[in-house]
Amino acid sequence: MSRKLVLVSLIAVVLAVSFAAPAKADPIVGTLALTGCGGGALGCPDATYSFNITSTSATLTIHIDGAVPVGGDHIIAVNLGFTPANNISGLTLASAPAGWDFANDIIATSQINSVTGLCKVDGKSAFICASFDPGITIAQGETYAWTWNYTLADPTKIAAAGNVHIGANYDPKEGWIVSQTIPEPSSLSLLMTGLIGLFGLAFVSRRQLFNN
Repeated sequence: MSRKLVLVSLIAVVLAVSFAAPAKADPIVGTLALTGCGGGALGCPDATYSFNITSTSATLTIHIDGAVPVGGDHIIAVNLGFTPANNISGLTLASAPAGWDFANDIIATSQINSVTGLCKVDGKSAFICASFDPGITIAQGETYAWTWNYTLADPTKIAAAGNVHIGANYDPKEGWIVSQTIPEPSSLSLLMTGLIGLFGLAFVSRRQLFNN
């Protein structure tokens, strides 16, 4: 019986370690709902931003939850920041919402320029960006998605969720820009979850030992 208790405890330890330190090469999936432009700024419609990042592609999906304000009814640029610099090559925009002009868009490893509202094209490979002027017209209740394909020099360097950044620019170009970092789940709470599982399984095994 003591062997069974040790085995169960070892399994629980492995589970605890897995919760505390997930593999960085695993896909990063998350969602963030923002009021306005986030951080108290107004002018952007309330929206839910979702992302799915893998070692070969990334998708940013924007669902427009609230009423679209006058003058903010276009999206002309979007970006995701998720990986260390100098790690991306072969960046392309695989898909975009209807009306997006692939022939005249800007696809770059950069952030959105707060002056032009377009991609900066400054080579900051910590971000992937897509933009075109005048952008696409948006409406409340609709969903819009962009998918980038790329090659990572080191696929294990996909950033943790706390380092994922989302961005979107709603007309006018000089303002109403969403720029938000996705909060990182508490490592401590994940570790405690694993430890709770450890003690719980050990307690059950101990009861079985004494009952037998």
